[in-house]
Amino acid sequence: MPAGGTTTGLPPTVDERGGRSPARLPSPAEAHDRVQGASAGAVVGSYRLERLLGSGAMGEVWLGRHVRTDRPAAVKVLRRRRRGTGAAEFLSREARAIARLSHPHIVRLYELGTDYLVTAYIDGTTLARRIKTPVSPAEAVAIALPIASALEHAHARGVVHRDVKPSNILLDHNGTPFLADFGLAYLAGDGAGGVRGGTPGFMAPEQMESSCVGPAADQYALARTLLEMLIGARAAESREEALAQLPPALPRELVDLLRRATAPNPADRWPSLAEFTAKLADIDLSAFAPPQRLARDVRIAAPFAWAARTVGSDRPAPDIARVDYRLSVLDAAGELPADRVAAFRARSGYADFGWTAYGRPGRLGALDRPHAYARASELYVLLHGWAGTRAVWETTAQALCRDNAEAIVLVPDVAGFGETRYATRKPDPEFVGPRGIVLGVLAWLDLLGLGEIPTVLVGHSMLATGLMAIRDDELGPLRSRVAVTPVFPFCDKVQRRRIRRGEWLIRTLAWFPPLYRYVARKEAFEADCGQDVPVRYREDTYHNFVAVGPSILRRTLAALGRTEFARGDQLRRCEVVIGARDPWCPEDVARTALEALEFPAGRYHLMAAGGHLPQIESESHPEWTARNQDDLVRIISNVVVEAHSGTLLSTELASPDAGASSGAGASPGATDATLPASATDATLPIGGTDDTAVARPRAVGSAHSS
Repeated sequence: MPAGGTTTGLPPTVDERGGRSPARLPSPAEAHDRVQGASAGAVVGSYRLERLLGSGAMGEVWLGRHVRTDRPAAVKVLRRRRRGTGAAEFLSREARAIARLSHPHIVRLYELGTDYLVTAYIDGTTLARRIKTPVSPAEAVAIALPIASALEHAHARGVVHRDVKPSNILLDHNGTPFLADFGLAYLAGDGAGGVRGGTPGFMAPEQMESSCVGPAADQYALARTLLEMLIGARAAESREEALAQLPPALPRELVDLLRRATAPNPADRWPSLAEFTAKLADIDLSAFAPPQRLARDVRIAAPFAWAARTVGSDRPAPDIARVDYRLSVLDAAGELPADRVAAFRARSGYADFGWTAYGRPGRLGALDRPHAYARASELYVLLHGWAGTRAVWETTAQALCRDNAEAIVLVPDVAGFGETRYATRKPDPEFVGPRGIVLGVLAWLDLLGLGEIPTVLVGHSMLATGLMAIRDDELGPLRSRVAVTPVFPFCDKVQRRRIRRGEWLIRTLAWFPPLYRYVARKEAFEADCGQDVPVRYREDTYHNFVAVGPSILRRTLAALGRTEFARGDQLRRCEVVIGARDPWCPEDVARTALEALEFPAGRYHLMAAGGHLPQIESESHPEWTARNQDDLVRIISNVVVEAHSGTLLSTELASPDAGASSGAGASPGATDATLPASATDATLPIGGTDDTAVARPRAVGSAHSS
């Protein structure tokens, strides 16, 4: 998703001077033709599709922009094979439901077509994802109360949502909640009875028997949602078992209130949501801390036995742990199979490889234990640029852990810098080029047994270029990438000249070591990065120049200048981030390069501040640092939706023909062998041929993926 006001997408139509061409609304016939193939740049109704937010068996949700006003919206488009089936009724029902409503905490309807529906775009995340980071009881209530108000408003107008759950509650970046997805709603007097359905764990018992349920069903689902926030983990199916999961220190009156709201018999629940919320609002929870519970294992821990062999650890923040590793130490201790280590070294050219892991012990457990990786919902891999080390990502790594409590962040040294070393002073060109370095990183992840964890790779500068040299099909189905301030030598004469000058200078100075060190120090401390770079990072750069040596540096620069980029559809799982004052890759150069590569529209982000290293702190402008860090973390966190391949639309499995294609929206590899059966959040149909349907693994998404 875009990073608030700091995001600039490539314009859909630009003239030769870079300005927008006049836009016009498409005719109904044009809109219908274009919706047949949803893709970036296509026009659906009055909106041009910009980037995919989520997808599943029934359809896709896109970020769209109005062709005249450029205002964003969420565009839900049915897949072609679903058109003309009962699936279209879900869009129609959702539109009819929202059209009755006008509430500040209900996602608004903008436009409806035969095959699509357009609603307000909430730039943020879902409550399902937010819960992965512990929520304080006071914050949980602050989220529940506006949603209860939205439901009261809907009930007064004859609408029962019937699918209230964390993935259908969207949170913007201020934490404001919005109720979404009325595709399963019951509309009194509408004439369309709908289907029986709901989500296991949130569906009221009476929903199992009838599609015509009352407001008490939404009260039940909201109470179950509040339970999950208060528990800090998946609530047990049994009411008493779920209540027993609540932290024992919580007030008795809160437990009693939830017990009544989740009574099996709707007549035994609170008479109305108004009374339920009035009692809830009266309970003071300000003194209670967020729940601390370990996440559940979602894969076997045995392949991660190597995690116990650390070479260092510390706590950079009270709730964030850091552990360090060296390949040579793991190899000497026999923690990894010798043949696989040898294969990795042959593939990467490295003799040794060093990296750091960051994570939240409160959710993952100790990071030096295999179960931390068994519990992790995703990985973020941060790759530094030329002559850098993993130190440039320290702040970003901790911020990612702060906002993604079930993620592990891996930050390696690559390309012979830091603790990583090539086996020879003259490594083969395939090892030192940006593409070869990234392929070596992928081999390292496979060596550690991390290939089945959804992963976002983030590369800076040269390694951003390397990520863009890799095709989507080479990444693997569970991986996406973010390229931060890449360089594009193929389209910029200035960059090519700087690279050739660097090659020549290194080759010449290699014969005069004292002079080489003098020039290296001068380059490290005086290089223009478009921002003030703290001295410690410039010191690291100088030491890397000296330690790595001129031969490897020259070969690396030469390979950078010859990089061949992937193109078009092979870069669909890629985001590009450019610094506002980056002397290495100015915005106009980046735009030209991305257009030449046919880079998918809407995946370009401009940092409002900073230069070539937007991820590091600025000593003269600390406010720039904070803004860039928040924007980077938001962009990186949102990309993980694509890494969780097969994000579900919450109403797709409730369609009358869901049984015929029930597996289409499930994530590859997300089988009973990898996920516990209880870890589900899929909407299921009830009755008919769908009685045998099984709950799908919960899709992890961001706002509008449901």
